[in-house]
Amino acid sequence: MLLRACRVFSQKGGGRSRRKFYENLTLCSEETAMSAGKRTSGTASRRISTEKWSVVWRKISSSGDIPVARSSHSMSALGTRVYVYGGEHEARTPIDSRITTCDVSSGCWEEINVRNGTVPDARVAHAQALVLDRHIYIFGGRQGIHMSEAPLNDMHRFDLQTKTWTKISPSTPPPSARSFHRMVAVGDVLYVFGGCSEEGGRLNDLHAFDVVKKTWTQMKSSDAITGRGGANFFASADGRRLFVVAGYAGKETSDIHVFHIESNEWKVVSLGGHFVPRSVCQSANVGGVLTIFGGEVGPSEKGHEGAGNFSDDLVLLDDRTGSLLGTCSRGDKNGVSPRARGWGAAAAIGRSHLAIFGGLAGNDDMPQRLNDFWIGQVIRQ
Repeated sequence: MLLRACRVFSQKGGGRSRRKFYENLTLCSEETAMSAGKRTSGTASRRISTEKWSVVWRKISSSGDIPVARSSHSMSALGTRVYVYGGEHEARTPIDSRITTCDVSSGCWEEINVRNGTVPDARVAHAQALVLDRHIYIFGGRQGIHMSEAPLNDMHRFDLQTKTWTKISPSTPPPSARSFHRMVAVGDVLYVFGGCSEEGGRLNDLHAFDVVKKTWTQMKSSDAITGRGGANFFASADGRRLFVVAGYAGKETSDIHVFHIESNEWKVVSLGGHFVPRSVCQSANVGGVLTIFGGEVGPSEKGHEGAGNFSDDLVLLDDRTGSLLGTCSRGDKNGVSPRARGWGAAAAIGRSHLAIFGGLAGNDDMPQRLNDFWIGQVIRQ
């Protein structure tokens, strides 16, 4: 029964495939609890657990127009489908401006054919978010090797229904040009946090963009947050709070800050535990659990030309309080799980799964960009 539960289904088309996928994800949750650590033929799955939480990793067998290996890209998810944009195959050299999509129930990748509009300039280290299950927004990033080369603060919108790109002309001034910032959506408002400025400094500012009014508003900043790039940035499931977790501020960090949207107030979170300081992680809010995979835990001696030290654990935080729920480590070397990495992209699939695509692995002697695709099921025991 476990084999049937964890298989990647290859049926194509329509709701039947997606319904089957979700049905079998539920079976995984129930049955892997009795089969921890076992591997089944036909699929790779591994349950790694803490006292209260576990994660079942599964590598998606990709086919079709598989994106080239990359890092510093972005990804959004709608239903069981992910959308990947931008990034670099060579350090700080943008690949292209294609959007490539894959349904995790089939593993088949394909490029989206743009029907109308002007495609944005290729970029790396930008931010991406899905708004109201229809529009993908892209903000900022950069096009050159150095911070001062072609930094961006433009906003573009891609309509998933009409397959149309639109360059957004805001009615108020946008935030300064930046890269390695983060962006999340709460209803029809986008929030942008931090990143690296054109001058090379690190930012701690917070901005809101109303997609209906097309207005930018600078929100209150916190003196307790050191400027940083590569932070984890989340919206709570109820849309009331924003969380800034870790990031690179001249060193790797592990502090947590919560912004209460209604009161426009920041607070420092008392963690109630410990996890290794890190940045440029793969993260998303998975059903009310702020879920962070891996990241860089030691910077590269070669800067962006190399690869630092990476983690392969999973950090889980409560999206009501920001407190630490637990960490899940890789386990033994025979276990099936993503390799240690940073600079990748992640998105939530439904309310219990984290999708991870690509990133940077290896070390300074042999940096390696990736194009593997993983799904992790987060289970509360």
